[in-house]
Amino acid sequence: FEEIQDAMKNTPSFDINNASGSWATPDLMEKISKNPRLLAGLSNPKFAAALEALQKNPRMAMKKFQNHPEIMDYLHEFCGVLGEHFTKLGEEQEKEKKTQTQQTTQKKKD
Repeated sequence: FEEIQDAMKNTPSFDINNASGSWATPDLMEKISKNPRLLAGLSNPKFAAALEALQKNPRMAMKKFQNHPEIMDYLHEFCGVLGEHFTKLGEEQEKEKKTQTQQTTQKKKD
């Protein structure tokens, strides 16, 4: 995962050291590392700039790059991986909340 972390450190919008919370998980790093296109894009200034623009103002970024199919394809793929990742994190968080609620309810009954 070292090469992913290096690439992310050099991409301001995806600086793993400044990631808030725990969204930049080993699972996400593995998914990116197994996708040569995403991994290469992180070290490509053109794609890195597009990711940064997307983070700052998604609507403007999509408008700016709408006539650049290579960049749009990359952004869609990257966003797809992030979307799946955040969906999984949300499901895990919900599962954890249910478990905690059940434990709290059980303790009150005891």
